[in-house]
Amino acid sequence: MRRILALFIICALALLLPTRNIKAEPDIPDGYRKIAESSELLLYYNDKPPSIIVEDKRNHFMWSSAFTDEGNEMKDTSDLWLTSFRALFNLSYTNVKEDTDQIMLTNSVMEEANITTKDLEKGISIIYNFSKLGITVQLDISLDGDSLAVRVPIESIEENKNFGVVSIEILPFFGAATDREDGYAFYPDGSGALTYFKSDHPEYTENYRGYVYGLDTVDLDAYKAMESDGREQAMMPVFGMKRGGNAFIGVINEGEYDSIINFSPSGYRININRISAEFVYRRLYRATRANTVLVDRVEKGMLHLDHAVRYTFLAGRNADYSGMANAYRQYLLGKGNIKKVIENGDKIPLGLDLLTGIKEDRLLFDKFIPMTTFDQAKQIIEEFYNRGVNDIQVNLMGWTKEGFKTYPVHLPPNNALGGWNGLKRLADYTSKNSIVLFLQDNFVDALSENGGFSIQNDVARQRNGLVVTNAFNNAFLFNPVKTWELFINNFLPNLNGYGINGLNFEKLGLMIYFDYHREYPLTRGQTADYWNKFISESSKQFGSAAVHGGNAYILKQTDRIFDIPANDSGYFFSDTAVPFYQMVVHGLIPYSSSPGNLFYDPQRQKLKWIEYGYMPYYQLTYQDSKLLKYTDYNQLFTSYYGDWIETAASAYKEFNDKLGTTWSMFITDHEKITEDIYKTTYQNGTAVYVNYGGQSAQADGHTIEALSYIVVDERGNVK
Repeated sequence: MRRILALFIICALALLLPTRNIKAEPDIPDGYRKIAESSELLLYYNDKPPSIIVEDKRNHFMWSSAFTDEGNEMKDTSDLWLTSFRALFNLSYTNVKEDTDQIMLTNSVMEEANITTKDLEKGISIIYNFSKLGITVQLDISLDGDSLAVRVPIESIEENKNFGVVSIEILPFFGAATDREDGYAFYPDGSGALTYFKSDHPEYTENYRGYVYGLDTVDLDAYKAMESDGREQAMMPVFGMKRGGNAFIGVINEGEYDSIINFSPSGYRININRISAEFVYRRLYRATRANTVLVDRVEKGMLHLDHAVRYTFLAGRNADYSGMANAYRQYLLGKGNIKKVIENGDKIPLGLDLLTGIKEDRLLFDKFIPMTTFDQAKQIIEEFYNRGVNDIQVNLMGWTKEGFKTYPVHLPPNNALGGWNGLKRLADYTSKNSIVLFLQDNFVDALSENGGFSIQNDVARQRNGLVVTNAFNNAFLFNPVKTWELFINNFLPNLNGYGINGLNFEKLGLMIYFDYHREYPLTRGQTADYWNKFISESSKQFGSAAVHGGNAYILKQTDRIFDIPANDSGYFFSDTAVPFYQMVVHGLIPYSSSPGNLFYDPQRQKLKWIEYGYMPYYQLTYQDSKLLKYTDYNQLFTSYYGDWIETAASAYKEFNDKLGTTWSMFITDHEKITEDIYKTTYQNGTAVYVNYGGQSAQADGHTIEALSYIVVDERGNVK
């Protein structure tokens, strides 16, 4: 009897205990039924209209494709918007029977469709037949572990009447958030950017529309304007959303070369934060009319590409941009799409560009200026080596026949620099001392003043048949097949036996383009494939390769990345830049930003290198930089090695002494502690605190001096 009474009392007390730590299962909205389950997720489907909910089994948080108007955010909106809130996709289309630039918009709810479904092993296939448009589209939605996969198979798209698909924006309001929530959107602008949810914001006139891997148009003047305006591109096909203790990262894993990442902050048309992937099937192009006037037209033919996006869900401490970066890195490693170059115990190398030769434009005859001969380069490297800098990655710029920026003229090396024999002496020295030697060159650009190519046969063309050029008609882009043939047949064989470590390719990680060449037409994805052939062949022949620009398609091949930005584009709605790109790549591939000798505040630049995990990097010459005043590279305004050798050598030693144990480690966490203090945490537990402020400050019990940093090891000891 006493045992029964005691059991009764225990049960009664258990009922009275607080239940705040017990996660209650959510109420699933009416009309939804469970159609799939994975180890971490549940997938629900509603067929009226078709919409989905993904439940995270770890904490029962629900991610919905449909946005519900609980806070009256949707007042005074059009029918197109009201239906789009519940749509699985937005559809833009055009009349392909006419020559037009008109693109019309609808969505999977607003446009009447005959909808059928098929069961998948872990999801559902939804087929939309828009009878009025004569367009059929299929969405395959399924679960895979902690991820949701959404795919549009190209064979499912049918166009039977006058209309053709221009683009499909997938799950436009999936996980959309109001101003009242705690969180942010992440988008891959430059190094990465965040926009926080906030009620105090203006009405924005633009959103973020990032073409994956750069501009979708082949326009040299547009690329130049983008560079001069400081606008960055989307180097990775990723985006994300954080809502409280939950987040997702979206990865466009098929058709990414012809995709767009859309982020619309609250205040852009409506007060809802939303982010999504848009798949492109047709582009606008400039068509020539009979009177030679150029007009915009939509392509008749459709890009025959499968497209897919994968959403990976994060919870708790992993639900932030650091968790997103960790998830994407793990995805790339699992797919074999990122190379492991850095090994445990490797030193942090010094990146050393040496500008060798360059032309000075003159009225009658151009003058070749040897800024650093090959023997002088050897002397500079020896002086670094004698200062204890014995892990150097040397990159020679302008080593070719006519010097820097005289594309596409390549061989032989200019005699004023030392010719083939001088290059061989330099390579023998670097090889003997285990110093990496790259030769920088450009196989993308073709400048008419330098010759060496056929405008008629060798360069890229637009959809209208005209060559791709600039406003002055003196700059062109090579057709990738043509430049590959020149590279493999005329360039590489001449470099055999010279002992270099690899080629450093300009623009291969910055620019892809479609080409309507008569013999060798290529899509953007096919161009990327050719760029990887260049990188692979350099590695095969010389042992390694380097690339300017960090578009994700180069990560599985390259051994070094140049020109990785430490900032975003600074859009009016962006709140902060974050080192998302660097978090993905650190510990795997060495990367550098801009040279340290070209900043107005070298100390702040060094701190940014430290915060973002860059290698120290300088661009120097043997001669004084004043000789560059009348050249095409006068932005190298301070480069004399005698002025910078002590600074560069000191940076090398400092980085290895204090940060050496982090070089082969992943960056697992990054956070802004105060307005001036940032913390970067590594896989081995080391934490780096950077203080950009003008006064010393405290963080996590540590004091960081003004414009300085500290390194705290995994045991809490300050180095």
